[in-house]
Amino acid sequence: MTKYIKGGAFLLCLFFSPALFGGEYDFDMSEIEKKPYSFDGSIELLSNIYGYDRDSALFRLKYPEKPEKYDYSADLRLNGGYEANGFRYVVKTSAKHTAQPDGDDNSEFTFMEQYAGFSSGNFSLTAGKMTMKWGKGYAFNPAAFLDRPKNIDSPEDAMEGYQLVAADYTRSFSGSLKTVSYTQTAYAVNDDMNQTLGTDNGLNHAGKLYLLLNDTDIDLMYSAGESRGRRFGMDFSKNILTNLEIHGEYAQYKDVRRQLINGYETTDTSNWLIGARYLTESDVTYIIEYFRKSGGYTQDEMDRFYQAAENAGNPDMLANSPYTRNNPMRSYVYLRASVKEPFDILYFTPALTMTANAEDGSFSLAPEAVWTGITNAEFKLKIYLLSGGDNTEFGEKVMDRRLEARFKYYF
Repeated sequence: MTKYIKGGAFLLCLFFSPALFGGEYDFDMSEIEKKPYSFDGSIELLSNIYGYDRDSALFRLKYPEKPEKYDYSADLRLNGGYEANGFRYVVKTSAKHTAQPDGDDNSEFTFMEQYAGFSSGNFSLTAGKMTMKWGKGYAFNPAAFLDRPKNIDSPEDAMEGYQLVAADYTRSFSGSLKTVSYTQTAYAVNDDMNQTLGTDNGLNHAGKLYLLLNDTDIDLMYSAGESRGRRFGMDFSKNILTNLEIHGEYAQYKDVRRQLINGYETTDTSNWLIGARYLTESDVTYIIEYFRKSGGYTQDEMDRFYQAAENAGNPDMLANSPYTRNNPMRSYVYLRASVKEPFDILYFTPALTMTANAEDGSFSLAPEAVWTGITNAEFKLKIYLLSGGDNTEFGEKVMDRRLEARFKYYF
């Protein structure tokens, strides 16, 4: 980790040295022209304090020994790029160090994205590790076939990409159909790359057709190949009013291998969502989404899992099963409300987020406060409160509360 911090510090010094050690000021038009290169980044300091539910099913599975009550981490992000004469190169990195009070430290360096591309007119070709950002949902994206699942606690966080080759072609028109764009990708799944994009090694391909039709954004997607069953999807987004947007997403998955307590089954499933974003005159933003997935576990299937967790003969297998992941069941409601500078309190944005399981009635409630009074800096304080009875999703989580304190500085 030390070498990454030193490397980042060196790059920062190199970046800011002209401003620190420059001579007399001379006006030069070339200085305001777009540079072929770019550099930016951030440093994030994060601390979590945990309140465990020691009677929950997942706690007994995941923590046979006493867990730590807090941890803290530092994440240095460095991003760079070069663009000239149709050529483009982008690299985004993360150097993260996480520590716990017992001295169990972990350092990790990751290339979040690293790709090169060439564009000429309406056509572009890109290869490398990248995020595709398919789908219109805010918290859920069932049709994002080539992206990692979002962190529902912080959906806007940057995600790690996959290794792909992508070709894009775009045309513009003057009628009701204003824009048509098609993206074709190819990717491999093997022991060295893209392992979570399929269960079998092999070559695969996916495509997306984008249409801007009557001021409505529409996408049609597919994914197929040797590593997993075929997938088909679509989404849309439209501004009904200047302050009201609606969006939806649908995806169908073929030959999904679904894990059960006593084995596996192969079936076809489908996921969909409908949502809206509304901005009031008093600067309150509401986001609401309803997410439904036919391949999620039913209440009866979850009851059998909780019973197995009570008498776990193989706790590691159950602890790492899909039953313990975020949103394992079938129906969810996501609601977020945030208000900008209430009561004229400058640089202050409070928000409240709720994620509810529509089948068992359990939910997570997360009030937060963000202050941006320092240039390029953000302070966030967020509390997660989980509520639910026995044999409910949020009632059986590892913890029933968590306090998160975050500081982030951009440069």
